[in-house]
Amino acid sequence: LSPFAGIDPDERIDAQALAAEVERAGADIPGLPEKFVVAVDGGGLMPLADVGADVMVAPTRGPLPVAIALAGPDGSHALGGTTCADAPGAIRTILEGFAEMRRSGRTTARRLRDLAPALAAGLASAAGLASVDAPSPRPAGLRAGPVDLGAHGTGLLLALPFGRCDAGQLSRAVTWSESLGCEELRPSLTRGFLLPGLKASDARNLVAAAREAGFIVDPD
Repeated sequence: LSPFAGIDPDERIDAQALAAEVERAGADIPGLPEKFVVAVDGGGLMPLADVGADVMVAPTRGPLPVAIALAGPDGSHALGGTTCADAPGAIRTILEGFAEMRRSGRTTARRLRDLAPALAAGLASAAGLASVDAPSPRPAGLRAGPVDLGAHGTGLLLALPFGRCDAGQLSRAVTWSESLGCEELRPSLTRGFLLPGLKASDARNLVAAAREAGFIVDPD
């Protein structure tokens, strides 16, 4: 998930709720590779096409609200479209089918995104997906610094060098969250944390302290 899920002014579907349903639908499937990722992209500030997911769910511009795609290194290949309500069940069918293919020897692919196109088409058919175009590419999202979240205030993305954090940095981030009224500290796929719901002035004032504490706060 994007760390902005649920508070993103540009989000077109409720990615946070959909991700929770996908987790419930797919968490108990045996036979999947140890490294397996489903990305739920709400269509907002942080595109997820390049996060290395096996499966990506993203909003479409067509009559069906979401597309389910295989997110490979050369872009996303759409398996098909469905409704938000039916997406978790469709993903479960796809994951169960992939696990069965691995058990039976029909594929040696370690990642679903590497599955042969004919086998992928079979999974899409089993899941009852309709034909849709792949989600349109979007510019890369901000990876560090203040972010305008509209009615949800300002967020501050704190990135970490090589994703490494010590206890002192984490303690400081928690203290900032509590003292500035964020009430939460969100892990971010950008290898850091998001402090959401800040006043714009508080976010600007916090940048220097966060930089001094060893966080990356400059997008470049």
